Amino acid sequence: MPALCTLASLAALAAPGAAAQGWWTPEIGFQAGIARVKPTGTGAPDQVDVWNLPGDGSNYATLFGIIPVTRRLAVEPSVSASQFSFGDAAQLFNFAAGTNVTLGLRGNIAIVSGLYVAAGGAALYSESGGTHTQQLGVVAAVGYRMHVRPRLTARLEARGTSMRGSDVAPPFNLYALLLGISAGGEGTGRDAGERDPTRAAAARRWRLAVGMAGGYARNHVHGSAFGLSIIVDETLVALPGSGSTVPPTLYAVIPLRGRFALETGLDAHRTARGDSVSSTAHVSARVNVALHGGWYAAGGGNARYIAQTGTPGFALAGAHVAAGYRFPLVGELGGRVELSYTAFKERWDFPFAQNIVGLMFGVTLPLQ
Repeated sequence: MPALCTLASLAALAAPGAAAQGWWTPEIGFQAGIARVKPTGTGAPDQVDVWNLPGDGSNYATLFGIIPVTRRLAVEPSVSASQFSFGDAAQLFNFAAGTNVTLGLRGNIAIVSGLYVAAGGAALYSESGGTHTQQLGVVAAVGYRMHVRPRLTARLEARGTSMRGSDVAPPFNLYALLLGISAGGEGTGRDAGERDPTRAAAARRWRLAVGMAGGYARNHVHGSAFGLSIIVDETLVALPGSGSTVPPTLYAVIPLRGRFALETGLDAHRTARGDSVSSTAHVSARVNVALHGGWYAAGGGNARYIAQTGTPGFALAGAHVAAGYRFPLVGELGGRVELSYTAFKERWDFPFAQNIVGLMFGVTLPLQ
Protein backbone atom coordinates (compact mmCIF):
# COMPACT_ATOMS: atom_id res chain seq x y z
CA MET A 1 0.00 0.00 0.00
CA PRO A 2 2.43 2.70 -1.20
CA ALA A 3 0.19 5.69 -0.70
CA LEU A 4 -0.75 4.61 2.83
CA CYS A 5 2.97 4.35 3.64
CA THR A 6 3.42 7.83 2.18
CA LEU A 7 0.71 9.20 4.47
CA ALA A 8 2.35 7.52 7.45
CA SER A 9 5.69 9.09 6.49
CA LEU A 10 4.07 12.49 6.25
CA ALA A 11 2.60 12.03 9.71
CA ALA A 12 6.05 11.19 11.09
CA LEU A 13 7.34 14.52 9.75
CA ALA A 14 4.72 16.51 11.63
CA ALA A 15 5.91 19.86 12.95
CA PRO A 16 6.12 20.67 16.68
CA GLY A 17 3.27 22.30 18.51
CA ALA A 18 1.12 19.26 19.20
CA ALA A 19 -0.63 21.00 22.07
CA ALA A 20 -2.53 23.13 19.61
CA GLN A 21 -3.64 20.15 17.55
CA GLY A 22 -6.63 19.43 19.76
CA TRP A 23 -8.57 22.29 18.19
CA TRP A 24 -10.69 21.78 15.09
CA THR A 25 -10.56 23.88 11.93
CA PRO A 26 -12.66 23.66 8.71
CA GLU A 27 -11.18 20.95 6.48
CA ILE A 28 -11.97 18.62 3.60
CA GLY A 29 -10.17 15.33 2.98
CA PHE A 30 -10.21 11.68 1.94
CA GLN A 31 -9.46 8.38 3.67
CA ALA A 32 -8.48 4.83 2.77
CA GLY A 33 -7.36 1.69 4.50
CA ILE A 34 -8.23 -1.87 5.49
CA ALA A 35 -11.59 -3.18 6.66
CA ARG A 36 -13.29 -6.39 7.72
CA VAL A 37 -17.01 -6.88 7.06
CA LYS A 38 -18.64 -9.57 9.21
CA PRO A 39 -22.33 -10.58 9.01
CA THR A 40 -23.86 -10.31 12.47
CA GLY A 41 -24.53 -13.41 14.56
CA THR A 42 -23.69 -16.10 11.98
CA GLY A 43 -20.88 -17.81 13.92
CA ALA A 44 -19.32 -18.80 10.60
CA PRO A 45 -16.05 -17.73 8.93
CA ASP A 46 -17.97 -15.61 6.42
CA GLN A 47 -16.09 -12.34 6.87
CA VAL A 48 -14.85 -10.33 3.90
CA ASP A 49 -11.49 -8.58 4.20
CA VAL A 50 -10.89 -5.62 1.90
CA TRP A 51 -8.28 -2.95 1.44
CA ASN A 52 -8.90 -0.07 -0.85
CA LEU A 53 -6.79 2.78 -2.10
CA PRO A 54 -8.91 4.84 -2.11
CA GLY A 55 -12.10 3.43 -0.63
CA ASP A 56 -14.71 2.50 -3.22
CA GLY A 57 -17.60 3.67 -1.02
CA SER A 58 -19.16 0.22 -0.54
CA ASN A 59 -17.97 -0.13 3.08
CA TYR A 60 -17.27 3.39 4.33
CA ALA A 61 -17.54 6.90 2.92
CA THR A 62 -14.27 8.08 1.40
CA LEU A 63 -14.72 11.87 1.22
CA PHE A 64 -15.15 13.74 4.52
CA GLY A 65 -15.36 17.27 5.85
CA ILE A 66 -14.69 18.88 9.24
CA ILE A 67 -17.08 21.57 10.51
CA PRO A 68 -16.03 23.08 13.87
CA VAL A 69 -18.78 23.71 16.43
CA THR A 70 -16.60 24.61 19.41
CA ARG A 71 -12.85 24.39 19.91
CA ARG A 72 -13.14 20.76 21.04
CA LEU A 73 -16.25 19.64 19.13
CA ALA A 74 -16.64 19.25 15.36
CA VAL A 75 -19.24 17.74 13.06
CA GLU A 76 -17.92 15.39 10.36
CA PRO A 77 -20.14 14.60 7.35
CA SER A 78 -18.89 12.01 4.84
CA VAL A 79 -20.11 10.69 1.48
CA SER A 80 -19.43 8.28 -1.36
CA ALA A 81 -21.79 7.64 -4.28
CA SER A 82 -21.68 5.66 -7.51
CA GLN A 83 -23.91 4.55 -10.38
CA PHE A 84 -22.84 1.89 -12.88
CA SER A 85 -24.14 0.04 -15.92
CA PHE A 86 -22.76 -2.89 -17.94
CA GLY A 87 -24.07 -4.44 -21.12
CA ASP A 88 -23.36 -5.46 -24.72
CA ALA A 89 -25.23 -4.94 -27.97
CA ALA A 90 -25.35 -8.67 -28.82
CA GLN A 91 -26.84 -9.49 -25.39
CA LEU A 92 -24.28 -12.21 -24.72
CA PHE A 93 -24.15 -10.99 -21.13
CA ASN A 94 -26.96 -10.00 -18.81
CA PHE A 95 -27.38 -6.24 -18.57
CA ALA A 96 -26.53 -4.97 -15.10
CA ALA A 97 -26.97 -1.58 -13.45
CA GLY A 98 -26.89 -0.31 -9.92
CA THR A 99 -26.59 2.63 -7.55
CA ASN A 100 -24.74 2.82 -4.23
CA VAL A 101 -24.66 5.69 -1.74
CA THR A 102 -22.83 5.74 1.61
CA LEU A 103 -23.42 8.61 4.05
CA GLY A 104 -22.04 9.39 7.47
CA LEU A 105 -22.61 12.08 10.11
CA ARG A 106 -20.84 12.09 13.44
CA GLY A 107 -19.43 14.26 16.19
CA ASN A 108 -15.68 14.44 16.82
CA ILE A 109 -14.42 15.38 20.31
CA ALA A 110 -10.79 16.43 20.81
CA ILE A 111 -9.42 14.88 24.02
CA VAL A 112 -5.81 15.99 24.36
CA SER A 113 -3.11 16.92 21.85
CA GLY A 114 -4.10 15.15 18.59
CA LEU A 115 -6.18 12.39 20.23
CA TYR A 116 -9.93 12.37 19.50
CA VAL A 117 -12.99 10.15 19.78
CA ALA A 118 -16.03 10.15 17.54
CA ALA A 119 -19.56 8.75 17.44
CA GLY A 120 -22.49 9.11 15.09
CA GLY A 121 -24.57 7.40 12.42
CA ALA A 122 -24.21 5.90 8.95
CA ALA A 123 -26.62 5.12 6.13
CA LEU A 124 -26.28 2.84 3.10
CA TYR A 125 -28.49 2.82 0.02
CA SER A 126 -28.11 0.34 -2.81
CA GLU A 127 -30.19 -0.52 -5.85
CA SER A 128 -29.65 -3.25 -8.42
CA GLY A 129 -31.94 -5.16 -10.75
CA GLY A 130 -35.00 -3.31 -9.55
CA THR A 131 -34.35 -4.20 -5.90
CA HIS A 132 -33.27 -1.52 -3.47
CA THR A 133 -32.41 -1.47 0.20
CA GLN A 134 -31.61 1.06 2.92
CA GLN A 135 -29.61 0.27 6.03
CA LEU A 136 -28.94 2.45 9.07
CA GLY A 137 -26.27 2.04 11.69
CA VAL A 138 -24.03 3.56 14.33
CA VAL A 139 -20.33 4.42 14.16
CA ALA A 140 -17.69 4.82 16.88
CA ALA A 141 -14.04 5.71 16.35
CA VAL A 142 -10.84 6.73 18.09
CA GLY A 143 -7.99 8.39 16.26
CA TYR A 144 -4.91 10.56 16.32
CA ARG A 145 -4.26 13.48 14.00
CA MET A 146 -1.30 15.76 13.48
CA HIS A 147 -0.40 18.71 11.31
CA VAL A 148 1.98 17.79 8.51
CA ARG A 149 2.22 21.35 7.20
CA PRO A 150 0.22 24.50 7.87
CA ARG A 151 -3.40 23.76 6.91
CA LEU A 152 -2.59 20.11 6.07
CA THR A 153 -3.50 17.30 8.51
CA ALA A 154 -2.93 13.53 8.54
CA ARG A 155 -4.82 11.14 10.79
CA LEU A 156 -4.88 7.45 11.74
CA GLU A 157 -8.24 6.10 12.93
CA ALA A 158 -9.66 2.82 14.23
CA ARG A 159 -13.38 2.58 13.52
CA GLY A 160 -16.25 0.23 14.30
CA THR A 161 -19.63 0.30 12.52
CA SER A 162 -22.76 -1.72 13.25
CA MET A 163 -25.44 -1.74 10.54
CA ARG A 164 -29.01 -2.97 10.96
CA GLY A 165 -30.48 -5.40 8.48
CA SER A 166 -33.24 -4.73 5.97
CA ASP A 167 -35.76 -6.86 4.11
CA VAL A 168 -33.14 -7.90 1.55
CA ALA A 169 -29.80 -7.27 3.31
CA PRO A 170 -28.52 -8.89 6.54
CA PRO A 171 -27.06 -6.87 9.44
CA PHE A 172 -23.29 -6.64 9.63
CA ASN A 173 -20.39 -5.17 11.56
CA LEU A 174 -17.44 -3.37 10.01
CA TYR A 175 -14.03 -2.91 11.61
CA ALA A 176 -11.58 -0.60 9.86
CA LEU A 177 -8.18 1.02 10.23
CA LEU A 178 -8.09 4.12 8.06
CA LEU A 179 -5.51 6.72 7.13
CA GLY A 180 -6.80 10.16 6.14
CA ILE A 181 -5.36 13.37 4.82
CA SER A 182 -7.22 16.69 4.83
CA ALA A 183 -6.58 20.34 4.03
CA GLY A 184 -8.13 23.61 5.13
CA GLY A 185 -7.67 25.30 8.46
CA GLU A 186 -7.25 28.92 9.31
CA GLY A 187 -5.52 30.52 6.36
CA THR A 188 -5.50 33.94 4.81
CA GLY A 189 -8.31 33.04 2.44
CA ARG A 190 -6.31 34.31 -0.50
CA ASP A 191 -6.25 32.28 -3.68
CA ALA A 192 -3.24 31.55 -5.82
CA GLY A 193 -3.82 34.59 -8.00
CA GLU A 194 -3.74 36.95 -5.00
CA ARG A 195 -0.54 35.42 -3.63
CA ASP A 196 1.24 35.77 -6.96
CA PRO A 197 2.10 39.12 -8.58
CA THR A 198 0.06 38.18 -11.65
CA ARG A 199 -2.76 35.70 -12.11
CA ALA A 200 -1.19 34.44 -15.34
CA ALA A 201 2.02 33.49 -13.53
CA ALA A 202 0.08 31.80 -10.73
CA ALA A 203 -2.00 29.78 -13.17
CA ARG A 204 1.15 28.49 -14.91
CA ARG A 205 2.85 27.51 -11.67
CA TRP A 206 2.54 23.93 -10.48
CA ARG A 207 2.59 23.13 -6.76
CA LEU A 208 3.59 19.93 -4.99
CA ALA A 209 0.20 18.39 -4.16
CA VAL A 210 -1.91 15.27 -3.83
CA GLY A 211 -5.53 14.93 -4.90
CA MET A 212 -8.55 12.74 -5.49
CA ALA A 213 -10.88 12.79 -8.49
CA GLY A 214 -14.38 11.56 -9.27
CA GLY A 215 -16.84 11.90 -12.12
CA TYR A 216 -17.95 10.06 -15.26
CA ALA A 217 -16.12 7.34 -17.18
CA ARG A 218 -17.16 5.13 -20.11
CA ASN A 219 -15.18 1.99 -20.96
CA HIS A 220 -15.65 0.54 -24.46
CA VAL A 221 -14.33 -3.03 -24.63
CA HIS A 222 -14.02 -4.85 -27.95
CA GLY A 223 -12.40 -8.07 -29.13
CA SER A 224 -13.18 -11.69 -29.97
CA ALA A 225 -13.29 -14.94 -28.01
CA PHE A 226 -14.35 -18.46 -29.04
CA GLY A 227 -15.02 -17.17 -32.54
CA LEU A 228 -17.46 -14.54 -31.30
CA SER A 229 -17.12 -10.79 -31.71
CA ILE A 230 -17.68 -9.14 -28.33
CA ILE A 231 -18.41 -5.45 -27.73
CA VAL A 232 -19.16 -4.33 -24.17
CA ASP A 233 -19.87 -0.85 -22.82
CA GLU A 234 -19.40 -0.07 -19.13
CA THR A 235 -20.19 3.29 -17.54
CA LEU A 236 -19.54 4.60 -14.05
CA VAL A 237 -20.43 7.84 -12.30
CA ALA A 238 -18.73 8.03 -8.91
CA LEU A 239 -18.04 10.52 -6.11
CA PRO A 240 -15.18 10.03 -5.71
CA GLY A 241 -14.31 7.78 -8.65
CA SER A 242 -12.89 4.34 -7.95
CA GLY A 243 -12.68 1.01 -9.71
CA SER A 244 -11.46 -0.54 -12.91
CA THR A 245 -13.42 1.73 -15.25
CA VAL A 246 -12.10 5.11 -14.22
CA PRO A 247 -8.64 6.66 -14.57
CA PRO A 248 -6.54 6.39 -11.36
CA THR A 249 -8.43 8.18 -8.58
CA LEU A 250 -5.53 9.33 -6.40
CA TYR A 251 -2.89 11.54 -7.97
CA ALA A 252 0.26 13.40 -6.98
CA VAL A 253 1.65 16.44 -8.80
CA ILE A 254 5.41 17.06 -8.70
CA PRO A 255 6.56 20.39 -10.22
CA LEU A 256 9.38 20.25 -12.76
CA ARG A 257 10.85 23.26 -14.54
CA GLY A 258 8.81 26.08 -16.01
CA ARG A 259 5.40 25.02 -17.28
CA PHE A 260 5.97 21.29 -16.70
CA ALA A 261 4.99 18.89 -13.92
CA LEU A 262 5.11 15.14 -13.39
CA GLU A 263 1.82 13.56 -12.30
CA THR A 264 1.51 10.01 -10.98
CA GLY A 265 -1.81 8.24 -10.42
CA LEU A 266 -2.83 5.22 -8.33
CA ASP A 267 -5.93 3.12 -7.64
CA ALA A 268 -5.70 -0.31 -5.94
CA HIS A 269 -8.16 -2.77 -4.40
CA ARG A 270 -8.03 -6.23 -2.82
CA THR A 271 -10.92 -8.39 -1.61
CA ALA A 272 -10.58 -11.71 0.25
CA ARG A 273 -13.67 -13.86 0.79
CA GLY A 274 -12.82 -17.28 2.16
CA ASP A 275 -10.30 -18.90 -0.19
CA SER A 276 -11.09 -16.48 -3.02
CA VAL A 277 -8.95 -13.37 -3.44
CA SER A 278 -9.23 -10.76 -6.20
CA SER A 279 -6.88 -7.83 -6.72
CA THR A 280 -6.71 -4.90 -9.12
CA ALA A 281 -4.28 -2.03 -9.44
CA HIS A 282 -4.04 0.89 -11.86
CA VAL A 283 -1.00 3.17 -12.03
CA SER A 284 -0.14 5.99 -14.40
CA ALA A 285 2.64 8.49 -15.04
CA ARG A 286 2.37 11.53 -17.27
CA VAL A 287 3.74 14.99 -17.97
CA ASN A 288 1.45 18.00 -17.45
CA VAL A 289 2.04 21.18 -19.46
CA ALA A 290 0.51 24.50 -18.35
CA LEU A 291 -0.88 26.37 -21.36
CA HIS A 292 -2.73 29.63 -20.74
CA GLY A 293 -4.48 30.76 -17.58
CA GLY A 294 -5.59 27.61 -15.76
CA TRP A 295 -5.65 25.45 -18.92
CA TYR A 296 -3.26 22.49 -19.24
CA ALA A 297 -2.62 19.41 -21.38
CA ALA A 298 -1.13 16.06 -20.39
CA GLY A 299 0.06 12.79 -21.86
CA GLY A 300 1.64 9.59 -20.52
CA GLY A 301 1.33 5.86 -19.91
CA ASN A 302 -0.83 3.50 -17.86
CA ALA A 303 -0.56 -0.03 -16.46
CA ARG A 304 -3.30 -2.18 -14.95
CA TYR A 305 -2.84 -5.42 -13.03
CA ILE A 306 -5.65 -7.93 -12.53
CA ALA A 307 -5.45 -11.11 -10.44
CA GLN A 308 -8.00 -13.70 -9.29
CA THR A 309 -7.56 -16.89 -7.27
CA GLY A 310 -7.26 -19.84 -9.61
CA THR A 311 -6.01 -17.84 -12.59
CA PRO A 312 -2.63 -16.22 -13.24
CA GLY A 313 -2.47 -12.47 -12.78
CA PHE A 314 -1.74 -10.33 -15.82
CA ALA A 315 -0.96 -6.71 -16.65
CA LEU A 316 -2.30 -4.44 -19.39
CA ALA A 317 -0.27 -1.61 -20.88
CA GLY A 318 -1.86 1.60 -22.17
CA ALA A 319 -1.48 5.29 -22.85
CA HIS A 320 -3.60 8.37 -22.30
CA VAL A 321 -3.98 12.04 -23.15
CA ALA A 322 -5.91 14.69 -21.23
CA ALA A 323 -6.85 18.35 -21.21
CA GLY A 324 -8.17 20.27 -18.23
CA TYR A 325 -8.64 23.51 -16.33
CA ARG A 326 -7.29 24.33 -12.84
CA PHE A 327 -8.82 26.88 -10.47
CA PRO A 328 -8.72 27.90 -6.77
CA LEU A 329 -11.45 26.16 -4.80
CA VAL A 330 -11.56 27.05 -1.08
CA GLY A 331 -8.63 28.51 0.83
CA GLU A 332 -5.57 26.38 0.01
CA LEU A 333 -7.60 23.76 -1.86
CA GLY A 334 -7.46 23.65 -5.63
CA GLY A 335 -9.98 22.26 -8.08
CA ARG A 336 -9.75 20.95 -11.62
CA VAL A 337 -11.99 19.63 -14.39
CA GLU A 338 -10.39 17.22 -16.84
CA LEU A 339 -11.37 15.34 -20.01
CA SER A 340 -9.20 12.29 -20.71
CA TYR A 341 -8.90 9.42 -23.16
CA THR A 342 -7.14 6.16 -22.22
CA ALA A 343 -6.46 3.16 -24.46
CA PHE A 344 -5.32 -0.33 -23.43
CA LYS A 345 -4.06 -2.91 -25.93
CA GLU A 346 -5.27 -6.48 -25.98
CA ARG A 347 -2.85 -9.33 -25.22
CA TRP A 348 -2.78 -13.03 -26.05
CA ASP A 349 -4.42 -14.10 -22.77
CA PHE A 350 -6.84 -11.16 -22.66
CA PRO A 351 -7.95 -10.51 -26.27
CA PHE A 352 -9.93 -7.34 -25.56
CA ALA A 353 -8.87 -3.77 -26.25
CA GLN A 354 -10.29 -0.98 -24.08
CA ASN A 355 -10.95 2.70 -24.73
CA ILE A 356 -11.91 4.82 -21.71
CA VAL A 357 -13.30 8.36 -21.89
CA GLY A 358 -13.38 10.17 -18.57
CA LEU A 359 -14.73 13.51 -17.39
CA MET A 360 -13.39 13.95 -13.88
CA PHE A 361 -13.53 16.64 -11.20
CA GLY A 362 -10.55 16.72 -8.84
CA VAL A 363 -9.83 18.30 -5.46
CA THR A 364 -6.13 19.02 -4.89
CA LEU A 365 -4.48 19.28 -1.45
CA PRO A 366 -1.20 21.27 -1.50
CA LEU A 367 1.87 19.88 0.27
CA GLN A 368 3.81 23.15 0.17
